Amino acid sequence: MAGDQQGVGLVHRIRRATHPVALGVLLLMTACSGSSPEGLILISVDTLRADRLGSYGNELGLTPHLDSLASESLVFRNAFAPAPFTLPSVSAMLTGRYPDQLGVQSNTAVLPGEIPTLASWLGQRGWRSAAVVSNYVLRKKTRLDRGFDYYDAAMRSREQVRGLPERSADATTASALRLLDLMSGRGSGPMFLWVHYQDPHGPYTAPAEWEAPAGPPPPGVEDRLLPTSTDDRGLDSLPRYQALGDRRDTVSYRAAYHAEIRFMDEQIGRLLEGIDRRGLLDGSVVIFTADHGESLGEGDRWFAHGEYLAASETAVPLFLRIPGGAAGELQRLSSPLDVFPTALAALGIEPPDQLSGEDLLDGSAREAPRTLWLSNLTVGSARRQALLTDGIRYVVTRRSDGEVEEFSWLGGDQGHEISPERRASLRNTFRELRTRLGASRPEKRQDLTRDECQNLRALGYLVEPSCDALPATP
Repeated sequence: MAGDQQGVGLVHRIRRATHPVALGVLLLMTACSGSSPEGLILISVDTLRADRLGSYGNELGLTPHLDSLASESLVFRNAFAPAPFTLPSVSAMLTGRYPDQLGVQSNTAVLPGEIPTLASWLGQRGWRSAAVVSNYVLRKKTRLDRGFDYYDAAMRSREQVRGLPERSADATTASALRLLDLMSGRGSGPMFLWVHYQDPHGPYTAPAEWEAPAGPPPPGVEDRLLPTSTDDRGLDSLPRYQALGDRRDTVSYRAAYHAEIRFMDEQIGRLLEGIDRRGLLDGSVVIFTADHGESLGEGDRWFAHGEYLAASETAVPLFLRIPGGAAGELQRLSSPLDVFPTALAALGIEPPDQLSGEDLLDGSAREAPRTLWLSNLTVGSARRQALLTDGIRYVVTRRSDGEVEEFSWLGGDQGHEISPERRASLRNTFRELRTRLGASRPEKRQDLTRDECQNLRALGYLVEPSCDALPATP
């Protein structure tokens, strides 16, 4: 697609208001939208903060194509990833279960074979499915490919700093459209396509023509020069995998992050245009989300993710477009964890039992506010776990000298204290959930080759002392 604006009007054929609307009325409109959809398009993006999208209030103009899609969608304004790094969060998205329940504690885990995935559940009901992923962590050894007829994890380009395999947004889109054509040529029936874009993940190296403004730093953050760290945590320093040449100023790195987002958005516009040109968009449910966010200086943590549970690393975009359905903004607490049950509800398919994710189209009254569980699992110097509920974030950090707790409002300082009674109730709920999830299945690790081990070590996710004893890649 040439130019920024050619595909912007693609999903504007039926303009709808995007102001907040009454939940029950909106979901009733959605439920009455007509015949069952014939396709499902799931688009996910690595390392994308919700507040970088125009549909979430950003004014830099980075995401015109996604904003256009959002204008036809239910936009969930309070969506949070269950984990601040890729494999656990994506596993939750595709299964509707918390990473703890899956035994997916790290980026080297294997998805349990007995747990239904979105692809396997649809496949049992006659759906064909294909996936294109562009993050090395999501390769087939994770078993995320289970249930897909086609799972393209071929990554023929290399990341600039660490030399890891990856695939850029333009190649990702091209592969996705090829797979659509392949599925279409193999018979009729409903189709599911999942596309995962890697580009906003560091190092930030978008094509030069996709320059973007840095804009102001996040509230409470001051731009400055950073030293380069000896690790990838980004605490008071630039993560070593982010360092590009002799650049050390935070303004240029924020602008580079925005350039990656702008490039990715253009390619998602190209993907949607290609789906529409093939006559598949009007009859398909489209879901868009991200696996996690990225710290841009909050808490003096720069251009990194994976260890903390603040909104910078966990608040993600989530929107849902249903053919002929309503559009609007919903404040309901939500998560990529909800993609599985919500997609099935939009398609009119019964979900499996024992899901932790919720059907976001269910407008029935609830007796209590929703509770979400977040965890950094095995990443970082300390275990961090959190509850999000009733507008409150409660984080517990487990250190060698005991536990440290933090209470805050999800929307920032709301001018009043959280009562002692509410704090006690949160502590009780937290302990109950931690006990229940802590009893979940242990992690099964991938059988790694030496090259895979070295690649994952370069990513900062592997703790084994050496990869030398492992077999070489055949």
